[in-house]
Amino acid sequence: MSSRLRFKYLENRYKDRIFNYALWMMKNRQDAEDITQEILVKIWEHGHEIKLSSIKAWIMRATYNLSIDYLRKRSVKYKYMQNYDQDDAHFELSDPDKTPDPGTETAQVIINEELEEAINKLPDLQKQIIIMYEIQELKYREISDILNIPINSVKVNIFRARKNLQKLLQHYKQA
Repeated sequence: MSSRLRFKYLENRYKDRIFNYALWMMKNRQDAEDITQEILVKIWEHGHEIKLSSIKAWIMRATYNLSIDYLRKRSVKYKYMQNYDQDDAHFELSDPDKTPDPGTETAQVIINEELEEAINKLPDLQKQIIIMYEIQELKYREISDILNIPINSVKVNIFRARKNLQKLLQHYKQA
């Protein structure tokens, strides 16, 4: 496969995932777009060096590291104030192929907002891991590689995050 075709394949497959993860990390659409572009450049420059079987973990690790770099720069630049655009950070749980009725759609928006708020209340490591596992659909090994922590730590943090989310969202329990 030519390097141009390989890049196009990787771009089509991972661009949205990179952006969504960067958006979760940064809470700012512009930074997420910048990070996405920088990661795509890295894929163009180094993608041919990495096996396709491990490229997903490499991309997500690079996205994580670059997001952390951006956050560090931001904290130095805005040491005494946080400049997060919370309205930009959201995700959809509903199926985009189905068009629900307005009542269902409104209920889904409320649930998404409640879930997002609950996820944002989790400790940082639990939040990162639950986003990677549940939203980005990464495997334990990939999360372990990206965050450079043991697989058992990933599993424990997923368990703890789910328990914390259950507590935070217990008012949604059905009778």
